[in-house]
Amino acid sequence: MYIRRRSFVLILSFALFATAITGGFLFCEAKNNASLVSDNGYGYQRDIANLAVSLDQISRGLQKAKYAATPYRSAAIAAELLAEAESARTSLSSLPTYELMLEKTNEFLSRVGDYSMYLTRKAINGETVTAEEMANLNSLAQSAAILADKMAEIEASVIGDNMDYDTISDMFDVPDEYWAKSIETSAGELSGTEAPNDFLGFEEIFPSSSFNYDGLYSDHLKTVTSPFLDSLEAITEKEAKEKAAAILGCPVEDLSLTGDVGTTSMKCYVFTRGQNGATVYLTKQGGYLYSYSSNGNATTGDISVDEDTAVASAEEFLAKCGYSNCGRAYWQYQDNLIMLTYVTIDNGVRIYPEEIKVGVSLTDGQVVYCDASRHLISKNSSRDLEFEGGISEEEAVATISSLLETQNVEKAVIQTPGNRDILCYEIHCKSDDTEMVVYINAQTGAEEESLLLTRNEEGYWAK
Repeated sequence: MYIRRRSFVLILSFALFATAITGGFLFCEAKNNASLVSDNGYGYQRDIANLAVSLDQISRGLQKAKYAATPYRSAAIAAELLAEAESARTSLSSLPTYELMLEKTNEFLSRVGDYSMYLTRKAINGETVTAEEMANLNSLAQSAAILADKMAEIEASVIGDNMDYDTISDMFDVPDEYWAKSIETSAGELSGTEAPNDFLGFEEIFPSSSFNYDGLYSDHLKTVTSPFLDSLEAITEKEAKEKAAAILGCPVEDLSLTGDVGTTSMKCYVFTRGQNGATVYLTKQGGYLYSYSSNGNATTGDISVDEDTAVASAEEFLAKCGYSNCGRAYWQYQDNLIMLTYVTIDNGVRIYPEEIKVGVSLTDGQVVYCDASRHLISKNSSRDLEFEGGISEEEAVATISSLLETQNVEKAVIQTPGNRDILCYEIHCKSDDTEMVVYINAQTGAEEESLLLTRNEEGYWAK
């Protein structure tokens, strides 16, 4: 093919220009990648340094906490520990530890701040710290001191040698043989010397003894049991299937046993109904509905069911499940679904731990969801509901903020983070456009909780 000289020169010029641009781009990209790797290396150095500082501050804070003599000082130390623990968790999560599964280390960091706040609440309420609680604090302090020392050694090595990205990343490598051995070996038998890197070795620092207190990270919360279900007789598969069919209003033949799940008293039979994809969990002890879900028409079709009809459907369903004395507490609309929260009402006392959530389709009015797990875990037929001997309703109302106007007062049971019951006066109040509910301890007069209430076209709920 004949190409004129001018055209040839023009084509060649563009080719050379494109080559130069491409080469320059590749050079810049390589330079940027190298810079990025370098930046990541410095980032890891910074995270390791920050983690070392936070762990050192946690160790010092726990030592101080043992000798705090006033509630004010306890609160100040607890606030510092919460902040440092959060900082440590942030730094640890920024490092490539995702494959290490540092469960004990993360639990320790969560427990540090929570436990210090627990002791502060006791101090504010004038309660004495028990010998077991002081032993728990000493255990945290000892673990923190070891952890801080090990982290200081790691920091000195990383910063002193000015480790780059690849070298720091290698510190977190775990050979496949270790994971294979950890699967074959029963928990607790792997010694600290077998940990393939320093960070995984952190997991060997913490004692295996139980750590129990009235808080979110107490060991007693790891075992889910139901005193209520424990007191009931076990039912057979046949009996469970008949109960499930009665709840769903379908022939027994429509249900198939697809398994059994759970541990201790929370073991359940699992039945499915092919027609609408319904799944029912019934407890083996007593045969109570644990949970239910159905595809139904929850998010499709036109809304044709009003709120009153949906509520009636939910309460009829609860009655068929054997859940009586339930009162509606909150509700929210979610697309074509209304989600209702019910709690037990016993002699006028609202028992919030005994909560059941029910979802009703606004398309056909059918119940498509029910979760009674918390109700079954918390149900206690011997629960103390005696309000005598404490403060009066009038005294409780007098304790709330003068900025709030009381609307009405109920009696209620709420729970601490460690699932301990508290008898309270539930005071509904408002100030201008703000609606609140305040819970006053019926024995001590302490304000245990306060929640903001939202009431609009989307429902009524508390946070």
